[in-house]
Amino acid sequence: MKNIKLKIPKEECKENICPVPLELIPNIVKGISKITYDEKSGIAEIIYDENVLTQEQLISEIIKFSYKVLGEANG
Repeated sequence: MKNIKLKIPKEECKENICPVPLELIPNIVKGISKITYDEKSGIAEIIYDENVLTQEQLISEIIKFSYKVLGEANG
């Protein structure tokens, strides 16, 4: 398992359509074990199986859920 921290701004509902909460994405996407999101800092800590998803595929999956990924968070 691999751990990565990504900068992901909080997404608001638009026209009664709300994004899937980041914490629920592991229930939907194979290979993602856990996502912990800190709304204050806008940083998501993600644990995923690098044998199932590459880092690029992981980011692509998050973008599919209407989130913007601004890059890796340091620290």
